[in-house]
Amino acid sequence: GFAGRYAGTRGLWSAWSRLGGEQASQDGADAGGGSAGRARPRLLCSVAYDPGYDVSPDGAISRIKPPFSWFVNFGMKYFYAFRHRGEFIKKSESWASLVGAMLSPTTGVVETFRKCRKLSGVDGSSAWLDMQEVRLRDIALPSLLINSRDDPICVWQNVEAVLGDIKANPNLVLADLQRGAHGCKFTLWGTSNFAHRMIAEFVTSASEEWRAGSS
Repeated sequence: GFAGRYAGTRGLWSAWSRLGGEQASQDGADAGGGSAGRARPRLLCSVAYDPGYDVSPDGAISRIKPPFSWFVNFGMKYFYAFRHRGEFIKKSESWASLVGAMLSPTTGVVETFRKCRKLSGVDGSSAWLDMQEVRLRDIALPSLLINSRDDPICVWQNVEAVLGDIKANPNLVLADLQRGAHGCKFTLWGTSNFAHRMIAEFVTSASEEWRAGSS
């Protein structure tokens, strides 16, 4: 979801918009190129690899089923709480209590996710959601979204929930994969990742089209 969030909140940086070109020219001048500084693209395109789209506690995280939810829960507990527990505990009693609750074996994946948000330092869940939510309708540059129907982590239901937003934005293309699981996307013999080729072709095509339009 990071690519969708990043691209959606930085429309002025799009290499495809008039304002994006002016911004790039100004950046070139500010960097020492003067008024004749060569315009350079800021954001050419974006790729979202297995995005979950909905970052609310009732969204993608709640749709993960066991045993995969167990692994995700363990990962959040370990990487976000356990590894940094020493620093968090020093902050205050409330932080120590938060870490303890996160590390409790009785805290499920959704509740662990809720508590993880508090570690960000953002005041309030609404502010966190506003900062983290993917903004599909606001993306103003070519963007490839790759999702697999058999993904057990970012399940296909997440895609169906935002399909209207994807179809409403002509800058978005959804790679609907019947097989691919989460992250893998391997060929039949497992010797290569076909998503890597897909991404390379997409970025190359975007570059060629942008250069053709700019010449």
